[in-house]
Amino acid sequence: MKAGNGIRLLLVVVICLVAVSWCKQSALGQVTDYECCISDSLVLVSPDPSSVSVEIDYAGDRLGALISWADLPDSVATCVVVTDTAGMGVEVRVSGHYSSDVDRELQFYLQNGGEVGTETTNWLPFHWENVGSTISGNVFGDINLSNSGGLWEYDAAADTWQRHNQGLPVSMPRANITTFAQSAADSNFWLIGVSAGAEPMNDSVGLWKSRGDDEQGHGDWVRIAEADLTDAILISSIDISPEQSDWFAIGTPEDGMFTTQDGGDTFLHWMDNLDPDWPPEDLPGFFEVTAVNWETDRLYVAILAFGLFVSDDGGLTFDRVENLEVPVDLDDLALGNKFPNIVCIEVESADHILVGLKDHALYETTDGGDSWHSLTGDTWVVGNPADPGKWKHTGRSVFVDPDDSDTIIVGTDKRGLWRTTDGGVNWDRVADEEGLLPPEVSASHVVRDILFATEGALADQILAIADGLGVLLSEDSGATWEQLAKQPGNPLTRTAEINNDGSGNLLYATVGGGVYSIGSPVLLSETITQTLENQEFWNMQLGISIAFGPGTLTGGSEFMIKAQDFQGWAVWRSEVDDPYALELIGVYDKTNPETCIEEGGYCGDENYIIRPRCFGERRALCFRGAALEDSSETVSFFDDNIFNGFRYNYAVTTFDYGNTALTLVANLSSDQLFSERYPDDPSSTFHVAEYPGSLHEFVVNTEAPDVGTQSEIYCFPNPLRSGAGFTGYEGEQVVFTNVPPQSKIQIFTVAGDEVASLESDAVNDRGNVYWIARNSEGELLAGGVYIYKVETSGREKDPVFGKLVIIR
Repeated sequence: MKAGNGIRLLLVVVICLVAVSWCKQSALGQVTDYECCISDSLVLVSPDPSSVSVEIDYAGDRLGALISWADLPDSVATCVVVTDTAGMGVEVRVSGHYSSDVDRELQFYLQNGGEVGTETTNWLPFHWENVGSTISGNVFGDINLSNSGGLWEYDAAADTWQRHNQGLPVSMPRANITTFAQSAADSNFWLIGVSAGAEPMNDSVGLWKSRGDDEQGHGDWVRIAEADLTDAILISSIDISPEQSDWFAIGTPEDGMFTTQDGGDTFLHWMDNLDPDWPPEDLPGFFEVTAVNWETDRLYVAILAFGLFVSDDGGLTFDRVENLEVPVDLDDLALGNKFPNIVCIEVESADHILVGLKDHALYETTDGGDSWHSLTGDTWVVGNPADPGKWKHTGRSVFVDPDDSDTIIVGTDKRGLWRTTDGGVNWDRVADEEGLLPPEVSASHVVRDILFATEGALADQILAIADGLGVLLSEDSGATWEQLAKQPGNPLTRTAEINNDGSGNLLYATVGGGVYSIGSPVLLSETITQTLENQEFWNMQLGISIAFGPGTLTGGSEFMIKAQDFQGWAVWRSEVDDPYALELIGVYDKTNPETCIEEGGYCGDENYIIRPRCFGERRALCFRGAALEDSSETVSFFDDNIFNGFRYNYAVTTFDYGNTALTLVANLSSDQLFSERYPDDPSSTFHVAEYPGSLHEFVVNTEAPDVGTQSEIYCFPNPLRSGAGFTGYEGEQVVFTNVPPQSKIQIFTVAGDEVASLESDAVNDRGNVYWIARNSEGELLAGGVYIYKVETSGREKDPVFGKLVIIR
């Protein structure tokens, strides 16, 4: 900004001292101690003096000083406390350092009590929400403190269950294992799909693998392929090549299938490209993989409303399996056939394949797919001719006895377990006479898996996994059944497997439970519930972890977390002749930054438009850096209200109003408080030895820009002060800049008396004329106002006049 017409911003600040001397440095290393934080106060500190720098900067033709400093670490600039835990019944601890710019009070409440880390309670949720949501946002979340979820393994010989959840995030409100697969080629290689929603197929947490064989349990779970299988993609099915574990296929409910032959480093993505020749108008709206099978060297995949496909090269190419069609309605075949909804695929050989179908029970091919037929017969499918709906049976799971291929067992969605011993001619309902699956079972009794153990204590037994019942056992090839005496802590599951490591143990993947272990810290940001109402906070980082000790939580109990951060930054400036007469020249409120530049941007940019009558406020737009738009680790402020040839002192502080979690700053009655501008600053109530603040002297000493970058002729420093200006010529030398060649400069008193004349040869090649402010007698000019006149050569303009102020 030019000295001749510059506007100097002066914010007069009255700082009221508040008695907060009891706020002292915490023994834990945080600057603000517990008592201070819980009382809604925060000890303010200034940035590390060694990180502060001042340098010349230009915004186009505007000269400025760029003041930069290191952002404060959260460990010294924030505080977090947990309060009101006396009625909880267990110890509650917080750790970490608050990393949000907004003061918050987070309310935690428990509707129903229960034991922390229990294996028997399916869900022990702590709900939390941001109090004062109109001030600091509508943020809320859930923490599940049960330990009943994840992957269980049943050791029949020891009659014990153990869990394999190492590495899974304990922050999930629900630990849903949506699908599980174990490699036949490497029994130590497992894959799971994970979600965290109230429904298993909500809120994906991606694909995880585990590889290990230590005596204490399986290896830790590690998330893989996050770039391809993001949180936006749910995983509904997995199968692994029987020959090599790096080959596997991933099915999704909407995004088709992914295949890999390098362990998930890269994927082929399959949707409509499964059949590129299919008419576009007949393609489904989304590509739901309903079943995957890779039991042999052939990979089968079923897509809802699109068909059944097979690959003979590990998922590199696919062919359509033709001719699998079912009637729309058995009472009216004239309605035609349609693609069936294939729920499961059982491959006995290349020729013999069985598929469980939604509403159509079980179909079979014995010629490799050239032809298909129903395998359930009229006695099962039709059932009650007076009620056509009775024929709708969904074959959820299929088992073929390895010792007798005519013995087949089918688990259904709502009709229990069915068994044939003559290859499908006649069928009987089983597991009903024991009272396990009554004649009128409901959707809560879906039979999801039927397994056969060949080794271990479960050898030669058939296992059925049924919702609401857990594990059922049959020792007589499915004729009779009984419930496993010792069920897992959480019986809810979508899939199970027999461990092929030689133990014959049951691997049981659950949904809806938790994986919290006592004392484990939970990163609070990872528990935020993602809804459309709080979308802006989905990825918010709070920096706080919370942990719960052993014991039983009291139902209806509540507690609070208070978290505070300083309100913003302040930049101060003084002239060197009175270094402690600091003026506040820039303020940035991190919670509510002022915006006075029309087109956005930064006041240090070359082009910007200041909104009318908003000059003072726009100084907030002179800030850049950490906690601002570009999120760097350095903060800076551009001060264009300086004059060449002058010396300045700069100081940088933080400021705050106390806890603003529940009220707007405009409604506060408390005073604005600042950290120290320099050691023992009498205007600050905060004195922290490690962060005392400091003054940084800066001399503006630079030649003006080249001729032509500015049209106006002016002189600087202006005013010319004693003891200030160019080094070695303080109070004496001024520079006339943008002076065309062959120009003449004359200086007069206000009475019109000439005191100096500078001839044309004084103009250097940069358009500058350097002049020691002395009269023709060699005496320094007295203080006062002088007029200068510049007569330009070769320019069709009147002489340029200006004022030079000298202060003695």
